[in-house]
Order: sequence, then C-alpha cells, then structure tokens
Amino acid sequence: MINKFDQKSLLNIAMWNIEGLISSKINDSHFLQVISNLHILGLVETWLEDVNACTNLPGFDLINAKTRKKNKKARRNSEGFDNILPRNNLNRKRVNNSGKHLLNMCKESGLRILNGRTTCDLFGRPTCITYNGCSLVDYSIVSNELLSSVGFFKVHEFTALSNHCPIVCGILSNIVNNCIFSSKLDDLPGKYIWSDEAIKLYKTNIQSKNIKDKFNNFIQKDFGVVNKMVGEFNSILIETANMSTKFIKRGKPKRDKSNTTRKNHGFQNRVKI
Repeated sequence: MINKFDQKSLLNIAMWNIEGLISSKINDSHFLQVISNLHILGLVETWLEDVNACTNLPGFDLINAKTRKKNKKARRNSEGFDNILPRNNLNRKRVNNSGKHLLNMCKESGLRILNGRTTCDLFGRPTCITYNGCSLVDYSIVSNELLSSVGFFKVHEFTALSNHCPIVCGILSNIVNNCIFSSKLDDLPGKYIWSDEAIKLYKTNIQSKNIKDKFNNFIQKDFGVVNKMVGEFNSILIETANMSTKFIKRGKPKRDKSNTTRKNHGFQNRVKI
C-alpha cells in the first residue's frame, strides 16, 4: 500500500482511452470535471479526422496529436501478477500472451504496475466495460525507484463517454505555483535588420580568420564564472553581426501629444479673460 501525500505537492497525470474525441465530449460537464484537476493528460484512440477541429482543451496546451480512423480493437484482457510486490485484481481471467509480455517486461526492467497497489485502488478495478463483460486493460506503470513517490492511483467511474475509465496517478513533485520573479529584465537596446543579403554576409563573416581566432581563444580560456563566459561569447556574436548588417537603436517612447494638447487647452481656458 502506498502512502498519500499532500495533494498540493502532487503532479496529477492521467490517461484516458476516450474512443473518439468529438466536440460533444469536450463540452461534456463530466469530461471537464475529470480533467480540471490534472497537470498532464494523455488521450488515447481519439480518432480525429482533423487535428485542428476539436483539440482545444480548456487549460491544456496540445503537445502532440495524430489522426487516424477508427479501427477494430485487437487487445484482450492483458492482466497478470508481480512476484515482488503483490497486486489485487477483480478480473480473474486467464493471462493472455500480451499480458505475459507486459509482466516479463516489468520484471526485467524493474517496473511496477500501480493498478491494485494503492489506497485508492485496493482491489484492482476493471478499466474497460463492454457489452460482453469487463476487464483491466489500462495500466499505470512506474519504476521501482519512483514507487515510493506515488501519492495515489485511481480508476474513475465508468461513464457513457467511453467504454474505458480514465486512470489518474499523483506523483510527488516540487511544483511552484504562481511563481513571481523579483528581477526585471532590461529592455532590448535595439534590433538588427536581417535581409537575405545580410544573412549570407553573416555566414561568411563568422567563418573569417579573425572570428575563428576569437572562438579558438574563447574555447581555451578558463573563465570560472558563467556570466563572464556568456558575456564574451555574446560579444563575438555581436561583433560578427555588426560586420554584417545595420543595427537600429531603440528610441525613446513617444509622448502622447494629444494629451499635452488637451492640457494646454484646459490651461488657456482657465486663464482666458
């Protein structure tokens, strides 16, 4: 059994075989409730016809998406046991070849299946429910070293959104919310004008003997301080850029003339005789 941690210190990661990610599911209140407390969400078998059509999930940035048409499922009841740390399982069907491969991989690699091992899933609840029965085919697997950092593992309730239940695990992490930096970055002094000709010239100049010698001296130096090393490297790049194109300095912000005019008019109106 795995101990719980403070929920605020946990990184909540979920996987859900959604069986078709369509707009009606994205807007469903239960779907939104499930994903609202997650930090990382993986959706499987989305069956998207168009990636840009319905992949905007509230509060999430899309990292990767692939489109494919719905195919007939080939997986069946991949379930088994682990000799090192016992697991509970409500699904007592025979282990198939896929299950044996999974168990062997876990044993050889030092991986642990969370299903049936945590305080929120003591009995190894089924994760897939169909017309002909239920099975446990969705797993959360971690390394043996990470097992002590798992706060919880949970199989959500079955809904009409999919034949599969979403599974969620919480990993102990050092998450900093609403981080505020006290330091203020200086405004950029200006910008370079990079035309096609200037880019070609820059490539030529950076291969010149003068710049190459400076890079060689830079590599051989022992700076000791990171900021000093970055400063010298940056100066070489700036010198090359100055040889290649024009630099436009940042001007002072323009004053609001309309506001000044309104103030002058107001003063004139007050002193007018």
